Amino acid sequence: LEQNTAKKRGAGQYELILDELSECIPDSDNGEDIADMTALRDTLNRFLHSLPPESRSVFIRRYWHTQPITVIAESCGMSESKVKSMLMRARNNLKKILNEEGYTV
Repeated sequence: LEQNTAKKRGAGQYELILDELSECIPDSDNGEDIADMTALRDTLNRFLHSLPPESRSVFIRRYWHTQPITVIAESCGMSESKVKSMLMRARNNLKKILNEEGYTV
């Protein structure tokens, strides 16, 4: 039962994923409230639509479905290093876009 429910909660990937995204997601503990969550959502959607389909799929698999890099690489027919590189480029791009939109990290 514990193993089955753990897999439903990201199989231990949440902490790792949050650490990966910590440099590009606005900090809600910085004393400033993000006034318009709709604007942030729209920015994130524009970012996702700007990615090539392959990169978008990898990004969503990692940060929405919390899949381990090994699983993503295997299912997409890529090396783990390629997946890691794609994720790093996407995170850097996300950070740049969020900074341009005025969100502080």
